[in-house]
Amino acid sequence: MPAPVHLHRTGVWYSVATAALSADATLEATLHRDFDTIRLLTISAVYVEHIEPAQWPAVLNAAASRRLSIIAADERALHYVRTGAEPERPFSPTVPDHPLVVERYIGHVVDAVTLQRARRVAQLAKERAPPLAVCVTVEEGAPLTAADMLMFDQIIVAHGQDVRGSAESMPAGGVATVECAQHRRDELATVRRWLAGFHAALLHGCTGGVVFDRYRAIPGNWRGIAYGGEPLSAERKAMIKRICLRAQEWSPLLAGLRAAPIEIGAGKAERVVAAAFSASAPRYLMIANLSPDVFARTTMAIPSVLDGVELRRAVAVTPPERAEVGQVYSARRGEISIRVDLAPGDAMLVELF
Repeated sequence: MPAPVHLHRTGVWYSVATAALSADATLEATLHRDFDTIRLLTISAVYVEHIEPAQWPAVLNAAASRRLSIIAADERALHYVRTGAEPERPFSPTVPDHPLVVERYIGHVVDAVTLQRARRVAQLAKERAPPLAVCVTVEEGAPLTAADMLMFDQIIVAHGQDVRGSAESMPAGGVATVECAQHRRDELATVRRWLAGFHAALLHGCTGGVVFDRYRAIPGNWRGIAYGGEPLSAERKAMIKRICLRAQEWSPLLAGLRAAPIEIGAGKAERVVAAAFSASAPRYLMIANLSPDVFARTTMAIPSVLDGVELRRAVAVTPPERAEVGQVYSARRGEISIRVDLAPGDAMLVELF
């Protein structure tokens, strides 16, 4: 199934209404402070929601000086996709026509009915002059077709920390959602769960990038990168940057490839999972440790014939800034043995030859 064209690979949901509740600063000051942090975290796009028309100039001003793209939640489109009401007016006139506003977010697809409404909005968006780019969130297992993947400019896959469906039930090329939930007030376990959640989605074919849900936690709710006026911990900053970097480095390699699970075998680490990414032939193998607190040290053996293609070796993918070739694993006696040494939530990617 072809993937849609993405305008960015890293984003975060941002509620202006929540930001306006800040008691220690004006909305303008809060926006500038938050957008400074968002840019420092290497996030390139802000999904703006819960905003009053009069607040748009402040949002655009804060985004412009930090070179952040804006995806605007269109309240009319959201209302129509959710309820079917007011089909003759699916777009809000209060969303500014501005170069920074690169997409409109039009709704959450949960079934065939909401999908049909989202298709209608997307078609109307393409018929406008100039056309509007639109994005949607879809639940795992929503009945999307190959045509739908081309209809929407971006598809965000909604899921929790553990992705339990099959790869076939998720849209190939979709954007992974990382739910920034607090766990047991343990900072290290919390951010490791975020990393594991991103890798779980990547294993299931969400190769279009990542969006963090959300920047500021709603009062009384422990889901968010930031809580009130508290500064971000070093662990939180480092992990968000790490997830963004991985999305920027691995997503282009895996884009357009089909993900299929690989059996680890009995006796291996319980939360270690793997998937092969293929086109006409296997191209990459990804192995992830989805445990938030247990290190994985084991050896994984894969058959040297996958999808009818004989493999001779596997080479670990290294960061672009490292000039040396990664660890090479050669085929012997009908299999390739790969040493796995992964911290909680971490993953490795090897290229297959």
